[in-house]
Amino acid sequence: MRLTRFLLVSGVLGAGVGLAQAQNLPKFDMKPGKYSYVMESHNPAVPFKMPPMSFTQCVTAKDIDEGRALRTQKDAGVDCQYTNAKSGGGRFSYTATCKIPGDMTMVADYDGKVTGGTITLDVKQKMQGGSMPDNMRSSTMTMVMTRQGDC
Repeated sequence: MRLTRFLLVSGVLGAGVGLAQAQNLPKFDMKPGKYSYVMESHNPAVPFKMPPMSFTQCVTAKDIDEGRALRTQKDAGVDCQYTNAKSGGGRFSYTATCKIPGDMTMVADYDGKVTGGTITLDVKQKMQGGSMPDNMRSSTMTMVMTRQGDC
């Protein structure tokens, strides 16, 4: 059950869900359209390679304008604050501090790269609070978003 919760939290938080403060996020070149998302998580406490999670969703111009394009699930109910936003030369980065249902907080550092229709995002995250075992609180994740065409 704890591993399932870890995988769920990692997937939901993959790229900074709850982007209520889009003005604090870095700007980068992205076109609206249908995107495939593939996320791979790693936690040293998990004794096996976790399978990648993947899905497809449409990203609208409004999603991009509001900073919602990187969200792995558009309405996950997570409240995040963003700091240290930087962008330039096809790269971007930021830090998110997110309140998660279940009395948990996540602090995550995001480092992204844009190449054509592909966005690659590397994430280092640390969980606090809740009932998660201490050895599972730190993890890394890579998410690749690839534009498939129009919605």
